[in-house]
Amino acid sequence: AVKVTPLLSMTKPQRDKITRDVATEMAILRELQHPRVVQVYGVITMDPNEIAIVMEYCAGGSLRALLDAPALRAAFLHGFIQCLLDCGDGPRD
Repeated sequence: AVKVTPLLSMTKPQRDKITRDVATEMAILRELQHPRVVQVYGVITMDPNEIAIVMEYCAGGSLRALLDAPALRAAFLHGFIQCLLDCGDGPRD
């Protein structure tokens, strides 16, 4: 999957902040390896008007769709909290 963030309508300070934030996030995600965390493969910065993040594809739609669906919200939050607990404990074999 590819997540594209358009930069064209942003001011230079906003673009610089987004670029720094993405670089920081990529450094963290490069080190984080867990079955419940989406794997990030890299960033494409060839077009100065956008940043594209290449990541593992996850079936089931977006996080926003899950958060907006009342029927799924409780199940998602339970799974999310379990993921946080699992990540804190480290990988289990």
